[in-house]
Order: sequence, then C-alpha cells, then structure tokens
Amino acid sequence: DEPFGAIDPKNRVVLQELLLKLWEDGTDGEGKRKKTVVFVTHDIDEAVFLSDRIMMMAPNPGHLLKQIEVPFARPRDRQTLIQSKEYTELRNELIALFYNE
Repeated sequence: DEPFGAIDPKNRVVLQELLLKLWEDGTDGEGKRKKTVVFVTHDIDEAVFLSDRIMMMAPNPGHLLKQIEVPFARPRDRQTLIQSKEYTELRNELIALFYNE
C-alpha cells in the first residue's frame, strides 16, 4: 500500500522509473508482457504515469468504483505527458471521482 508514499519527490521519480524498467524487462521473446503489477497509490499523477488501467476504489466498504483505461502509449515521457490535453482531461476525471466519492 503506497510503497513510494514516504519517499521524497526526486527519489520517488527514480523508483517509478525503476519499477517501469522491471516491468518492461518482463517480456517474452515476442514482446508479450509476462508480469502484472498491482500498485496502490493515492497519487493521481503517479497512477496515470505508471498504469495502463486504474481501478478507482470507493471507501466503506471498499469496492470498485470505476475502471479507467489509461490511453497513453509506452514508453511514456513524463514531461510530454503532463503537458498534453488528454492527460489533463484524464487527471481531472480522476480528481472528480476521488473527491466526489
């Protein structure tokens, strides 16, 4: 649960990149993914950058509120991503879900 939550921002980015590298290295000879990562975070930017699919949970009792596909191709460049209109729209959708639940 939130493995990077207590890490300073600079090292958090380093760990996010390392996690992505470990995940990307987990392919077969034909480029098919062999690994699945379940990553729990309250950080919306982190969720969008790391994920192909976001499972938004609702509290009390915990249940799936919405499943959201992340439409951005890989590899992802963090700076290019955060400047895109599509990123802003997805981020705003997630913020609205997060605070309205």
